[in-house]
Amino acid sequence: MATDNLDQKIILDNRDELRQAVGAFNKIADALVAANQKITVLNDRLKAENMRMSAELDVTGKIQQMLLPKKRELKEVIGLDIAGFMEAAEEVGGDYYDLLQHKGRVKIGIGDVMGHGLESGILMIMVQTAVRTLLAYNEQDR
Repeated sequence: MATDNLDQKIILDNRDELRQAVGAFNKIADALVAANQKITVLNDRLKAENMRMSAELDVTGKIQQMLLPKKRELKEVIGLDIAGFMEAAEEVGGDYYDLLQHKGRVKIGIGDVMGHGLESGILMIMVQTAVRTLLAYNEQDR
């Protein structure tokens, strides 16, 4: 056990307490081998899950960046110099800003969804979609 070889068994033909101790050590070695195998399997699953989640967060972050107002949209506002920048603290965040022009009026939306990560990023995208949809259908808060 001390040399990290848990497969090697201790064999002792005595029938005294030492044999019982050797048997106990062999059982412990078997249990350690089994536990190590389970840990290896779980570790492999965790690595695969982390890779999958990282890919999902990367895609969500790119979608979030795509939905932010473009420089062209900001420059189209006559009479105002507007600049915007957002960089999430993590892969994806819940920060939100938008600039909308509708019927000669400029609407600026700024928000921060509580929390960080995938859930707040998705919620931010849903808020932006809802606001733009309501505006497209002339639903306005007066």
